Amino acid sequence: TIVFAVMWRTYRERYLGLWLLASVLWLARYLYAFANGGMSMPSGSVVLPLLAVSRGFFILLGVYSLVGRRFPRLWSIVFAADLVLLAIEALLGPTRILGSEAVTHYLLYAAAMVSAGVIFVLRPIDRGPEAWVVSLALICIGVLQLSFPFSAALGPSWNVFAPIMMNVAILCAGIGVMMLYFRRELRERERLMQGLASALERALTGYLPICAHCKSIRDEAGEWQRLERFISDRTDAAFTHGICPSCVDEHFPIAA
Repeated sequence: TIVFAVMWRTYRERYLGLWLLASVLWLARYLYAFANGGMSMPSGSVVLPLLAVSRGFFILLGVYSLVGRRFPRLWSIVFAADLVLLAIEALLGPTRILGSEAVTHYLLYAAAMVSAGVIFVLRPIDRGPEAWVVSLALICIGVLQLSFPFSAALGPSWNVFAPIMMNVAILCAGIGVMMLYFRRELRERERLMQGLASALERALTGYLPICAHCKSIRDEAGEWQRLERFISDRTDAAFTHGICPSCVDEHFPIAA
């Protein structure tokens, strides 16, 4: 959560802010568990389902933002309907749709995670391994969440093993997104540097008509420009002026 907060504050990428919100909700889930003495959900509680559905929304929204796609309206309707159901449960008590308390909310969360992972597979934004790590981690989170209604039938060993896998998958997803961001930034920087080098090469290759007296350069339109302006207009270079030691000796002998 702290790393995502620093990254979002520094780079202001929209998907980093969305994943920061999801990370805060994950942190809130563990703080809530710590306050209640365990990871199990208290009967009738809507807090944990609300945290799960909310982080599923922000993760999925962040993935769509990361790959440059518009968030589907259908997903917005589904999440809004689930929030309405949670509000009803908070007022009137828990519902038992699909046979188990809160199972619909966790199924929605699982579906959002699997969908987010599939988006990474179908629309790769980077050819590096980070995208695959994020994709598999999100799908793993979704699949593990699907086992929530059957945790009692799967036995006590599964109840120990599944949270460990879930935490590993969460870490892999978060670290993978961070690595993916920095890989993209590095490639973008390399692309800009190559473009700058290419522009500089085009600007400064061949014969440049230069005045033998004032050193002005004649551009493609036939206009004469000072050397500093000619280079500054074609590159990102900026000039600052000083006086070299030989000129100080020649023009300012007293100061020397």
